[in-house]
Amino acid sequence: MRWVAKAAVQKLIGLLPDPERWNYVLQRHVMKSLPRGDSVFVWKLATTVRHLETVRDLDPEADVSSLAFFEFGAGWDLTGPLAFSALGVTDQTLVDVRRNVRLGLVNDALVRVPPLLRKLGHEPTRDLGNAPIASVDELQERTGIKYIAPADARATGFPDGTFDVITSTVTLEHVPRGQIAEILHESARILRPGGLFSAVIDMQDHYSYFDSRISVYNFLRYEDRTWGWIDSNVHHQNRLRASDYLALGADSRFDLVLDKRVELRSEDFAALARTPLATRFRQYERTDLAARGMRVVFRKPVS
Repeated sequence: MRWVAKAAVQKLIGLLPDPERWNYVLQRHVMKSLPRGDSVFVWKLATTVRHLETVRDLDPEADVSSLAFFEFGAGWDLTGPLAFSALGVTDQTLVDVRRNVRLGLVNDALVRVPPLLRKLGHEPTRDLGNAPIASVDELQERTGIKYIAPADARATGFPDGTFDVITSTVTLEHVPRGQIAEILHESARILRPGGLFSAVIDMQDHYSYFDSRISVYNFLRYEDRTWGWIDSNVHHQNRLRASDYLALGADSRFDLVLDKRVELRSEDFAALARTPLATRFRQYERTDLAARGMRVVFRKPVS
């Protein structure tokens, strides 16, 4: 199967020194998936807009230009943070466990973000400029983005109550469960009382994007030991379901304010029914197991 070949390559890359660099080479020069195509780029922008809409829905008086934002897992091209900046956010701190940002992709995003936001019906309120940047350090003065890497979202070193909003976009599904618990505890510490943690999580088998012959539930068939042999540390998929993320938020003493899942279709349940489930997944309710993605927003209690 095609996905098995890709999994094997990524498993091998994970064993190399500086695996993220080699994964970038694979994605850009072999898979040709970077820079992102317009459809993926627009999806990322739309997701970013939903983070902001959530903030405004929960606090109609909120002025995003006065709020401090924090994001972990910023990625290679900073599409989401650049969109935040174009839409009025002036104070952003981004962290990555490795220095993943690539200037060529950031400069590509700088040019593409404003017109594609307009295509989505959102007029930028801030001019990002078209001139390429020569270093990531230029971003802070130009866009309000401070990029810190390597940095650990489980132990940021920031003072208590530093940030108003923490965002995570298709990152948590790549983080082991124990580390998510640590990230959420740290997030609760660095958020101000009443602050928001907004996450978009993709709970589908990511290899199904590459190989249409497998379903989005394919990875649920493997026992943990077998999946451990397949899974790669450069493309880890934790296979957590929606209820797992909600439980982790509750354990960190967050209040749940939004649990919105991708609408399920009859064909989703049919695909799930055709998938023999590994032991650990047989305890889940069917709708929980079938969830392909979710938006979840937690709020830090005021007292």
